[in-house]
This record gives sequence, structure tokens and C-alpha cells, in this order.
Amino acid sequence: MKWLLGIVGGIIGAVLGYFLFDLLLSQGFYAIAIPGAAIGLGCGQMSRMHSIPLGILAAIAALLFGCYLEWKFFPFVDDDSLGFFVQNLHELNMVTWLMILIGAVVAFSLGKGQKYGSTAPETKPISAD
Repeated sequence: MKWLLGIVGGIIGAVLGYFLFDLLLSQGFYAIAIPGAAIGLGCGQMSRMHSIPLGILAAIAALLFGCYLEWKFFPFVDDDSLGFFVQNLHELNMVTWLMILIGAVVAFSLGKGQKYGSTAPETKPISAD
């Protein structure tokens, strides 16, 4: 059940990240890492568990979503089809790849969640004897 909540959280994060990216882009800011980070944040917060596989899933989703958004907002001039874009991913500049990869790394880090629960050692209550 927690996996499903993590996936739903990742989808919600993707939607919110898309709108935030679009808003920032309209103001002149290129923040392609934000949608990926939002996927990880939504995934980790909704799942409320620590899971490396869920973090990997969030990172893969962030990487794919970042590439999709790059194509949607900045298609190649020669051919704006998705197929052409995928065939020519190597043509993207280094800053674009760096930003997409930052989003994926943050998605993994946040998407895997935290180890919930107390890690403090147990203490015995002080008795009034």
C-alpha cells in the first residue's frame, strides 16, 4: 500500500513540478530540475517509508519527465517530433543534461524516503524511590 501511495505522490509531484516549471519559465528562469525534484518529494512524503527501489523508480521517472519537458518546451527546430528528439538526445547541451540529472538525483534522494521511527536509544524512566 505504501508503494502505491509513493507512486501517487510522485504523480502529484510531477503535476505540481510541471506547473512550477512552466511558471518559472514564463518569468525567464530555466529550472528543469524542479519537476524531477518534485516527483521525489511527492513520492517520499506520500509513501512515508524508506525504500531504495522506490527512490530508483522516482529517479527514472524524473529523468524521463525531464527529457519529455525539454522536448515539449524546446523541440528541435529541424523536426519537432518526439521520435526525432529521442534519436538526437546527444545534441542537448551540457547545462540541460546537468539540470535534468540534478533533478533525477534529488528525486532519488527524496523518493527513497527516510527511515521513520525513533533511532534514539531507549531510556528507563527515573523512579521516585
